[in-house]
Amino acid sequence: MNNKIGTLEELTKESFINYPHQAIEAVEEYLSNLNDVNPEKAKSLKKKLEEKKYLEQFKVAITHTSLIIFLMSVKAANLVSDSFEQTDIKEAINEIRIDFDKYVREFLLFARHDDKNIYDMRLFYLNGLTGKELGFDRLDEESFDSKDEFNLALRKAKLQIAKYDKLLNNLKRQYIETKIHLL
Repeated sequence: MNNKIGTLEELTKESFINYPHQAIEAVEEYLSNLNDVNPEKAKSLKKKLEEKKYLEQFKVAITHTSLIIFLMSVKAANLVSDSFEQTDIKEAINEIRIDFDKYVREFLLFARHDDKNIYDMRLFYLNGLTGKELGFDRLDEESFDSKDEFNLALRKAKLQIAKYDKLLNNLKRQYIETKIHLL
């Protein structure tokens, strides 16, 4: 099945058009998190973000990062649905088949201009947003018709966490390898 959701660049443009404040809110949230850990670094980054060109570069980078995380979760769900023969998951996921390797290549291509601040931001999110952290396994047992149905859903969720984390670790490894000079 062909990729129907566009390139990372197209998704970013669409996000900026449809949700113009989302990238700024994400930057502000990141600055707040950074301030909790390293106030001096947050202050320095905030100063640098006053430059309009750098702010735009940072907004694109943070949007690409959130989109690649979303795409990883879709890919992990696809892998899980392929592992089970039940059609309920497959029907929901089949509409969003993606070529994740293509998105990784595009992500890494855009990331070639990352500086240390953007590198640190991307790793902050990539290190913190594991499958467990995203809550793939947070299921309400009462919303299932039976204990067996709940257990199957829990198995699928654990498999999705494993698949997502494998994709995430692979992406992080590739990204870090392209940024050895920033370490």
